Amino acid sequence: MRNTVIFNLSLCLGLANILTHAQALADPAGQVHVVKKGETLWDIAGQYLQNPTDWTQIQKLNALGTPQSLQVGTELNIPLLDNAFPVKVLHLQGQAWLIVKGQTERPLAQGMKLDVGQRVRTGEASFVTLGFGDGTKTVLPPLSLVTLSLGQQYETPQILLHQGEVESYVPKQATPGNSFEVITPQGVLGVRGTHFRVRIDTPHKSLVEVLGGRVVASSTQTTHRPETSISPNQGLVLSDKGALRVSTLLPATQSAERAQASPDNPDWQIRAHPILGATKYLAQVSHTADFLSIEQDQLSARPEFNFKGLKDAFYYVSIVAIDTQGLRGEPAQFLLLYRAANGGVDVQQNDQVYLFNWAAAPSVPCMRYRLKVSSNVDFSSPLIDQRGIQSTAVNIKGLPPGLLYWQVSTDQDQQPSIIGSGTLR
Repeated sequence: MRNTVIFNLSLCLGLANILTHAQALADPAGQVHVVKKGETLWDIAGQYLQNPTDWTQIQKLNALGTPQSLQVGTELNIPLLDNAFPVKVLHLQGQAWLIVKGQTERPLAQGMKLDVGQRVRTGEASFVTLGFGDGTKTVLPPLSLVTLSLGQQYETPQILLHQGEVESYVPKQATPGNSFEVITPQGVLGVRGTHFRVRIDTPHKSLVEVLGGRVVASSTQTTHRPETSISPNQGLVLSDKGALRVSTLLPATQSAERAQASPDNPDWQIRAHPILGATKYLAQVSHTADFLSIEQDQLSARPEFNFKGLKDAFYYVSIVAIDTQGLRGEPAQFLLLYRAANGGVDVQQNDQVYLFNWAAAPSVPCMRYRLKVSSNVDFSSPLIDQRGIQSTAVNIKGLPPGLLYWQVSTDQDQQPSIIGSGTLR
């Protein structure tokens, strides 16, 4: 399971707002149904699956006994519809292209629908998120090339990975066999209800990392194709020699901090705690906690990153350590505010003491500042309201538990400037 960590770069935020990848897979459009009085599986199947005769799918998915044993208030998982195609482009950052046999390559666009046999190619610094009709979502990072396909047995949706990487989120479905497959030159990865990554590392080696669920891998390099099972937080190296080696992924980093930079430096410099055994580190910045809307990524030999060109906003940051085989470890997530204007604010916690530290307002000598902390988002009843602060650092202790809101501004009666704001837990 993904390890989620709280820390402060621009500011500290409670991670109750961060969704895990397992939560991100849940379909908010009603894939969990609460049984009401008088309802039957026939009724529920007719509501969700279009055909009431498919009620046995709900029965099998939830391991129910006889339909007559249905209890009021029972939560039922509803299988998604089987039609994986067409595939919709949910997110596009940068440039990507659609390749159709016999046609000129053309730019991909968000909202575009794709079908079996079509290819997608991503450019440099580009990310594409594809949504299959059965609820599966796949992220294509920069310089990736895939073909959308459909397996002959059970009509399983497939991605043929020719270059780069795919990261897929596959919901559990009441279908026989695998519900999704990724095929590389070295092997076939079949999954059901799984979050996993597949990457072509070299022309002769593919890498697989499982973050949730289970993946069954079989080599394409041997005639009998033995299967290997990969569990959560495990990885596998697939080679042309047919070797299937399962390894434990490196753990997630437990802390991070914003590296010090001059107030006029708009870059976002992040430094994470190193992981024993790591040779490289990868960081990704996304607008959403499910990382289906990635803006940037960066590979570094050290757990230090320098992102450029971001707008002032809240971002989710994922950091993973990479081992000697090239396998990426368990990700740690941080919910952070990036603010280039006015230098931003750092908030650090030491036991029950919070240290607020910010850069001085530019070009304004002897500026005074104001710090407010409140249990209300509108600061109508502040717990702390310190005015006339002459320094750019304040220690606060004795705050009550729970979600608190804070704000640092210039202390001016007219048109005060907000230097930073956020939440504490």
